[in-house]
Amino acid sequence: MKQSTKIFEKKFIRLRNAIERKGIALIKRALKQQYKQFLERAKQTDFRQWPQLPETISEAPIKQFFEQYYQMSAKLAVISRNNLVNMKAEEEDAIYESIFANKLKSLVAESGQKISTITNTSKDRILKVIQNVLSEGETEGYGIDKMTSQLYREVGKELRGNGFARARAIAQTEIISASNQASQMAVESTGLKYKKYWSTSGLPGIRPSHLDAEQYSAENNGIEPNAVFPNGLLYPGDPAGPPEEVINCRCTILHEVY
Repeated sequence: MKQSTKIFEKKFIRLRNAIERKGIALIKRALKQQYKQFLERAKQTDFRQWPQLPETISEAPIKQFFEQYYQMSAKLAVISRNNLVNMKAEEEDAIYESIFANKLKSLVAESGQKISTITNTSKDRILKVIQNVLSEGETEGYGIDKMTSQLYREVGKELRGNGFARARAIAQTEIISASNQASQMAVESTGLKYKKYWSTSGLPGIRPSHLDAEQYSAENNGIEPNAVFPNGLLYPGDPAGPPEEVINCRCTILHEVY
């Protein structure tokens, strides 16, 4: 791999990290909206019906998060393209950012299972809180007001604790998928012949399969665009990959033209 490619990787990761920080805030807000949906309905519903309410939670906030987050990655596509073709004009950047943003937004339709999984996890966690509150209320002889205030308190604790930990994990996982898909789009848009490299983050806990992918691409001086790495992925964060290969990955796809 060329030294210039490694220098570009640092620039790419700095921008990716900045977008990720915004993504964490976005997914926190989306989860908070889901929890708020439940609490608003619980306030108007007999407590004996609370266990049925999680099923009414909407996927819409999570879908909106995906749409906004993936479109943000268009900036990464632009700098990836510019790295290969040396385009500097701001108006050209704006055109390509718009093109990539629309393409990335279209990928959200392919993320339906992820959106459902995140929403179902919210439902399961809220249901567990409900069951604990109802059990405690029955044991302690709580009245309706006490039961409701306890529900609000415990749902808030869940959101601030496990909920926000989930938010960070979701944002970290999705930025790798979105950014590497953006990078792939960028290089494909040039029409140039290229090879790709898997690059690990250097952080603790790198998966052995990801280290193998990095070594494999280095030993072969890059691999062809449609080839898969030894772990079966087209690139880090490949949505077609199994969860154990994708969740919390911090690797990067890099490209060199020839």
